[in-house]
Amino acid sequence: MNSTYKISTFEKEGILEIVITGVVTRSCYENVENEFDTIVNSMTVRNLLLDVREVKGRVGYFRRLFSCQKLFLQSSY
Repeated sequence: MNSTYKISTFEKEGILEIVITGVVTRSCYENVENEFDTIVNSMTVRNLLLDVREVKGRVGYFRRLFSCQKLFLQSSY
C-alpha cells in the first residue's frame, strides 16, 4: 500500500487543529511525525486538536502523537 497523506492545519481562537487524512504506512510514519513536530513547534497556541478520523488503515502509529499532544498541552500552561 502506498502512502498518500495530507496534513492540514487550522487555527481559531487559540486552538490549533491538525487534520491528517489519507493513507499512512509504517514506512512513511516518521515523515508524518516530523511534519507534526514542525507544525506544533512553529505555533504559539495553548490548545491542540489532532484529528485522524480520515486516515485509512491502522492508526496505531499515532500513539506517540497522542502522547505528544498531552505533553504539549501540559507544558502550555
